[in-house]
Amino acid sequence: MHYLHQKRILHRDLKLSNILIDKDRIVNIKPQKIADFGLAVSEPCDDNRVCGTPNYIAPEVLQKQYSEKSEVWAVG
Repeated sequence: MHYLHQKRILHRDLKLSNILIDKDRIVNIKPQKIADFGLAVSEPCDDNRVCGTPNYIAPEVLQKQYSEKSEVWAVG
């Protein structure tokens, strides 16, 4: 996530099924270990859609306020 955020990319749908694990069942969050970039955007974004999986989106996303903090909340 840090790498993506350095590149000003928001995934916008981080959830357990989009975090890939290795054969030893170890979560290794690197850019190549995050899947499904279908909703990803570059910041700043003028896309006013509320998107993501309901059980994983941060409360501020409902007000269309996406940020890096929203993605950290989703992973937590």
